[in-house]
Amino acid sequence: MLYGLYNFGIVAFPRDSNINPASNTSQNMKLKLTVALTLAVALLYGCAKPSAPTTNLGAVEVATTKLTRHYPLSGDRDCTLTLTTLIDGQVLVEAVVLRKDAQGNVTVLARPRKKAPFGQEVSLPIGDGNIVLTPKRI
Repeated sequence: MLYGLYNFGIVAFPRDSNINPASNTSQNMKLKLTVALTLAVALLYGCAKPSAPTTNLGAVEVATTKLTRHYPLSGDRDCTLTLTTLIDGQVLVEAVVLRKDAQGNVTVLARPRKKAPFGQEVSLPIGDGNIVLTPKRI
């Protein structure tokens, strides 16, 4: 019988056994601690979600009531960004993310939109990542 299994309550030693379970207390604590730390690290790394790729466009200057710009993204993706100045002084940020395949077919991947004040960073989810920008009034 294994002594380690005794500590977890799986194996019981007969009364006339020559094994003294109390003699290796510090070794047992080290074993339990090692197993617990290994499980904790495995859970943390196994459950960690990889971060989504972020495209940071920086400050986007808006001089008119409506601005539309085109930005190529990584790979075969493109983004058309429209910033509209609203009556309340905020800005509506809209993006259309497209993917073009080898045959020339275009697919819309995302159409995120957010309302934010000028000068505040805006993050738009685009499926497998984010577009980050800061609308700036000039």
